[in-house]
Amino acid sequence: GFGRGEILEEDGRLPVGTTSSSNERNRSMAKGTVVTADERKVSNDLRNLVVDSEEIAKLIKAAATAAAEEATAAATTAVKEAVSAAAKELATAAANEAVSAAAS
Repeated sequence: GFGRGEILEEDGRLPVGTTSSSNERNRSMAKGTVVTADERKVSNDLRNLVVDSEEIAKLIKAAATAAAEEATAAATTAVKEAVSAAAKELATAAANEAVSAAAS
């Protein structure tokens, strides 16, 4: 409001917009928006939960990526080993054939 309530209307009431009426208005507005400590804690918990879920999603993504990389590496190794085993078998078979051909 303006002034400190010294200005009175002729009938003794305070003019609209002076201190007491605006204080009452502020008080009634404040009543509806009082945030209790519990509500504040709940909203903080919710905010933390959102942050946590984003962190968890990142961790899951990272773990999935690592698992995929490991699986790929394992598969690659398995393929290499299979190829080298097959190559050994072919080489052995070829050598055996050469030996038997020479013997005959």
